[in-house]
Amino acid sequence: MTSRIRTPLIGVLCVLAMLVAACGGADSADFASEEVTLLIPRSAGGGYDTYARAFAEVLEDHLPEGTTIVPENVTGAAGRIAAAELAGADPDGHTLLVTDPEGLLAYQMVGDTSYDLDAFETFGTLAVRPSAFVVGSGSSHVTFEDLRSALESEQLVFATTGVGSPTFLDAVFALDAIGATTPTIVPHEGSAEAITSLVRGDSDFAVFAFDTLGDAAADGDVDVLLQFSETPLDDIIAGVPTGADAGLGDYDGILASSLVVYGPPEMPEDVATMLRDAVEAAVTSDAWQAFADETGRVITPQDAETTEERVQARRDLYESNMDVLEEYVEL
Repeated sequence: MTSRIRTPLIGVLCVLAMLVAACGGADSADFASEEVTLLIPRSAGGGYDTYARAFAEVLEDHLPEGTTIVPENVTGAAGRIAAAELAGADPDGHTLLVTDPEGLLAYQMVGDTSYDLDAFETFGTLAVRPSAFVVGSGSSHVTFEDLRSALESEQLVFATTGVGSPTFLDAVFALDAIGATTPTIVPHEGSAEAITSLVRGDSDFAVFAFDTLGDAAADGDVDVLLQFSETPLDDIIAGVPTGADAGLGDYDGILASSLVVYGPPEMPEDVATMLRDAVEAAVTSDAWQAFADETGRVITPQDAETTEERVQARRDLYESNMDVLEEYVEL
């Protein structure tokens, strides 16, 4: 707990300049004197990395003057290695993590992990990226109802970018909800490889984050049949139905992968408050909106409280579908 010094004459003011930080605010000069490491649990060059690195530049402008953020890719174990590194970091605010809580939470709920998502300091959300069902442009499944009918009676081939990833989990929850026959699951190294599989006809369908599909859809490589956004995202790909249009409205806004900024456990309150304010200012800034406009990426600025409410909704989904979660997620 932050200590405070009071005197009868000056009340809440600190009596010594050297204790300014203890009077209710992180010392800007001291904080800026050390680099901030931003852990990114995916490889460099991908969409996830693009979001995180762009945000690092925006966030710098809202931290104490002179603060430098250094992105660091810490890959492996679907983000669990980076999460474990944050869990063991010094809680001084100089190590942050951008990650998708949906995946980390799933692993935490099925077994022991070396991190506790609930213990992390939550600072806010950069983007909530709704999942979408996709087929190759030559597919006979022209609508989601076509695909749904086939899934109910046939064992189709499902191209995924990672068993246990948020988009993979979103797929299996939706498939369970419509009573689909268990598909043949074929993992791929990334979305580009999975899209190639769809185009060749080697796979029947895939589920991706909706905003990653703009170019592939525009180029005629894939058709997007359904998205789980709460509202149609026509500025990315026009005319794609939402879950509600397919009778899956309860999943709109839930079947999505998000990018959340976290800090390590047990951070001093003044440092946590400073970072929370900085992240909120950054995600609502004109610069962050400009990134979205220039790249066609989805941004969904959310403060810490809203972020925690959304993660709780995801937890509720897992708790009511533990049989599905345990079937597909293994540590």
